[in-house]
Amino acid sequence: MRRLGLVALTALVGSGCAMKADLESLEASMIGEMQQLRADQELVLRQLALSFDSLDALQGRRELTGRGEFDRRIERLEDQLAELLNLSAQNNQLLNDLYNSRATPGVGVRPGTSAPGGRPSADEEVARQFYSAAQQQYRQGNYETALGAFQDFLAQYPTHLLAPDAQFFLAESYAAADDEAMALVEYQRVMELYPDSGRAPTSLFKRALIEKQRGNLALARSLLRQIEAGYPNSPEAEAAREELRRLDS
Repeated sequence: MRRLGLVALTALVGSGCAMKADLESLEASMIGEMQQLRADQELVLRQLALSFDSLDALQGRRELTGRGEFDRRIERLEDQLAELLNLSAQNNQLLNDLYNSRATPGVGVRPGTSAPGGRPSADEEVARQFYSAAQQQYRQGNYETALGAFQDFLAQYPTHLLAPDAQFFLAESYAAADDEAMALVEYQRVMELYPDSGRAPTSLFKRALIEKQRGNLALARSLLRQIEAGYPNSPEAEAAREELRRLDS
């Protein structure tokens, strides 16, 4: 009964034979498949961790191994991240199917929430591991891979609690890669998409510093004043006031 999902459930209901035992059997099959996907995801994550360690060692002797081997390792990492995203998408579909198969209110698990008993749902764990993999790439200075990973996370989980952080570190990755133009665009998107998050005033401040460095002092002042007006109790507010004093001195 692999990949029956909601299609099979609809067929059972439509034929009038959706007995309790049928539904329980269908749910058991779907849960078994999600467990297998979970195992596959954990395997890919372990492979990613080993690849990260291998890449770090390779960077240390890059002049001896040549560029070709380094590039092949990068391509392998990108393939593994793509595989993880694909497994995550399959898991999301199964979770949605399972939720829709349970018509009783309050029963079932929506993707990105907690399972009964307060445990994180399978999808929530996958989302957090996916975010952690992107963060690891950023911390290790693999900014191009981090960019793709954060973009994939946001495409898959745009309303997740970690989405503001992912959007912010997408901008940070561009900034670290010396792409100021794209960094400014992505910092602005933090404000547009997640204005109530703690990353919003930080993004404003980062934008102001970039604009100051580029010589756009009037725009820098405007951004700093937005922090004072919109986020007066944030840690960035005092930093913004100090920066304004420097600009006006």
